[in-house]
Amino acid sequence: MKKIFSLITGSWFLITGYWLLVTSLFASVNITKVSVLDSLGNSRTVFSSNEKISMRIETNCTSPVSRIYYRFYIYNPSGMQVFYHDGNSTEGNVGQGAATIRNIPVSSIYSSIGIYTFKGEVVVDGTVQDSRNITFSIYSPQITLTYPPNGVEDLVDRPVVFRWVSSGASRYRVYVDDERSFFNPIWQTDTTATSATYPLNPAEDRQKLSSGVVYYWKVEGYSSDGTLVAESPEPFSFSIKEEATSTSMRNAGFISIIYDISSTPPQDVKFILKVKNTGDQSISNLKVNLFVDGVLSGNYIIPTLLAGQTQDVVIGTSGIFKEAVLVTGVLDISDDNVKDNILTKTVEIPLPPEYRNVPKILGRVVEKTTGMGIGGIVVKIKGPLSAEKITNPGGFYKFEKLPLGKYTVLVEDTNDYKGDFLEVDIRDKRAFRVEDLKIEAVISVEKQYSPEEIWQKIKKKIKDAEILKELERYRCVEASLFPSGNIDKTIDDIEDGKLKIKGLKLETVK
Repeated sequence: MKKIFSLITGSWFLITGYWLLVTSLFASVNITKVSVLDSLGNSRTVFSSNEKISMRIETNCTSPVSRIYYRFYIYNPSGMQVFYHDGNSTEGNVGQGAATIRNIPVSSIYSSIGIYTFKGEVVVDGTVQDSRNITFSIYSPQITLTYPPNGVEDLVDRPVVFRWVSSGASRYRVYVDDERSFFNPIWQTDTTATSATYPLNPAEDRQKLSSGVVYYWKVEGYSSDGTLVAESPEPFSFSIKEEATSTSMRNAGFISIIYDISSTPPQDVKFILKVKNTGDQSISNLKVNLFVDGVLSGNYIIPTLLAGQTQDVVIGTSGIFKEAVLVTGVLDISDDNVKDNILTKTVEIPLPPEYRNVPKILGRVVEKTTGMGIGGIVVKIKGPLSAEKITNPGGFYKFEKLPLGKYTVLVEDTNDYKGDFLEVDIRDKRAFRVEDLKIEAVISVEKQYSPEEIWQKIKKKIKDAEILKELERYRCVEASLFPSGNIDKTIDDIEDGKLKIKGLKLETVK
């Protein structure tokens, strides 16, 4: 007969006739995916400040645990925590699991336009088993009415075309009414464009525009799921002329918009808007408006633009830290061709190197004793954003487009190297050149514990006096892992606290 010694859950190994079971303290629950969802359950990376979002953590459990708890965090572009929730949990069964929190108003976490970070964590018995991050952008939609300009009288346009500039809605609804309250609009239409044409021959008599009447118009913006996300702050008014009496052509339009190379970004950025009078009449007091990413950034009035004349208008702005911006030029004019009164282009901004894709962390991994760079090493960052990079042959690495906040940069221990780490506090938008991560080679020493050494080390971890008394009658003549494995490493892990003996039982088998 043999005496069998076993413990509850974990990895078995055999000592003479004794089976020993130890439990790993390493994570048995891993996060497989985190996502940010809209109100329809679609995964997205861009949201408006007027929407609602949901967050989801998906997991995989490889061995049974008591219960899995979920933590949800959101950090703003400055790295500040703006949301936390820890009320969700699931059964700790083997297999797939998930937890979701739904319909959180974006306005409750929104502080500024930029990149936000959602971090998900899973916790078992008070210990964080795994975490994962994902980033998403929040913008504040704006609608700026541009044409017809507010208060314009005796408009001669046939038809009237309404135009506006928007920083982010999927579709728009345009209203026209002869009352400022819009209680019962005389006309409305939906469009995905940033312009709408009033019908020349509307179906109802009340929809026909009459001279001498003041009309009002406004625009609302909606997201893809039909949520109202933006609206023009105040309605614009206009009136029309009974008939256009001139037979000559009156028209001004944009030729191009380009970046002015005399700019010194990011604080001084100028754009050249080329405007041409393509009609046969002189135009006076022509107002040119500049919008950058949907926001009015400047304007200029051309005193006189003669027929056939072209003029370059330079309008400047400041504080542009993006390498590409959406630039829109708008002319405040009532003429015979409204299509060329607005021009939108994406313009590249040649930011100085220190502002490109900032903030960033730059560093190098070197061998501790020689100082030589080491390629092929995995470097990780943990903080508002978690990511990893592999060093190039010279040992260099770079993390870009980072949210502001505190980060840990580290190389984890491996079988070949003992790692290193450092802390970085990113407080402003610049490149951070950090000190070298110094790692050293691990000298592998093959240990060969004798069966008696193994037996003595195991008995030191047993606290039950009755079990110890029972075991005193035995000695170990052979020790091995079942079904396989390195028994010396297992003993080291038990002594280092990486493996833990839990639950004791003695039984006799034949």
